[in-house]
Amino acid sequence: MLRLLRNRAKIESMGIEFARSHVLSRSAGHSAVKAAAYRSGEKLHDERTGRTADYSHRSSDVLSAQILLPEGADEKFLDRETLWSAVEDREDQHNRRASAQLAKDHIIALPRELNDVQRQALAESFAVSEFVSKGLVVDMAIHAHSDGNPHAHLLTTTRVLDGAEFGKKLREANGNFYGGTKIRDAEQLRHRWADHQNAFFKEHGIDAFVTNHNGEYQAEKHLGAAHEMHKKGQGTELFDTVEATRSARVQAIMDRPEIIIHRVADKKAVFTKHDLYRELHKVVSDADSFKHIKAKIDAHESIVRMESAHGQPFLTTLDTLKTEQSIRDAGGQLSAKDKHFSIKDSLVNATLARYSFLSDEQVNAVKHLTGSERLGLVMGLAGAGKSTMLDVVRQVNEASGHRVHGIALAGKAADELEKSSGISSRTISSFLYGLKSGNVEINKGDVIVVDEFGMVSNA
Repeated sequence: MLRLLRNRAKIESMGIEFARSHVLSRSAGHSAVKAAAYRSGEKLHDERTGRTADYSHRSSDVLSAQILLPEGADEKFLDRETLWSAVEDREDQHNRRASAQLAKDHIIALPRELNDVQRQALAESFAVSEFVSKGLVVDMAIHAHSDGNPHAHLLTTTRVLDGAEFGKKLREANGNFYGGTKIRDAEQLRHRWADHQNAFFKEHGIDAFVTNHNGEYQAEKHLGAAHEMHKKGQGTELFDTVEATRSARVQAIMDRPEIIIHRVADKKAVFTKHDLYRELHKVVSDADSFKHIKAKIDAHESIVRMESAHGQPFLTTLDTLKTEQSIRDAGGQLSAKDKHFSIKDSLVNATLARYSFLSDEQVNAVKHLTGSERLGLVMGLAGAGKSTMLDVVRQVNEASGHRVHGIALAGKAADELEKSSGISSRTISSFLYGLKSGNVEINKGDVIVVDEFGMVSNA
């Protein structure tokens, strides 16, 4: 049984779809220790070769470097030199040790518009979901060179780490990268990276969306000088490639106009025709194609036309309506009184007596959130005193035997919630991951406080 409280906040950013991978192997002269030293900007000794790789002069380009271990792994591998020396030793036991594949380097471009903390959280969550959850170790380094293109290196082991031993190769994680056999776009790393970014943006209330993903259409390269050459009648391979990409993109949207509808609906539960047309114009510039797709969108069966109380027309989708109706139904059930959350008035009043400086609105909010309903909602402007009020709510619930959890969209918000209200808090992503992994438990009667809940995705 849960009690949820919510407030509102908003931040904005954008995403970029870029990821590539390559294998580090002895046949190509690679060393796992040297590769790790270069990416982390450190000085590491390779016991196998007797050489020391010193890239400490590059440390200014490395914003952060950390090792992510799978559950149950020996913590000695948090030491970078120990980790990669063990990887080298394990491959020496293999009958193909001279050509052994040591590691994989996955490079992902990070959104420039995010701050360092957000980029760190985004890259780490992708590394955990994509590799660590499958038993691999990830040595993650975030670089920010002078070119203004922040990116992360996810140097992963090829073998699963079980406790203190490296076991079998994780073949299903191989994929097909550069030089490999072509696979479906939806299976490639860059599309999984785009999907993860979109999920992360939703989870953390970031108003952004990576547009070129899921095989709907491909990203195009910047024409630059090729455009000027084309105007002069000079053909180039780049111009032809970009034109082919644009044609394929238009055809994909022509066949599936719901692509545009879904993009808008993912960002707005309620929207207008202008929102749809603006999104379409971002990716289709040809007038005839735009007109044809526009007509298909106008008549699409997934769109629901509605009116505001003032008669203003607006649109939504059937999927959005179904989702929000299910939320409404759940809210109705949670709003019913439940004796398990019935807190004595004497306890509430005694606690409030120690906070005589609270306003009438804060007192009423405390009483609302300590009532017998399983769902309580509070909205207020920044500085209105929500945190102080929540401190009272926490004390009342804990005195009644209810454990209180705090969750928020971003790490900074979770830290502030814990600091100001005394409620032990973490990010929503971390909380859900903890539930899935068994590191977090919810028991009957627990209370969950959700900060900035108005920005949480319906999904």
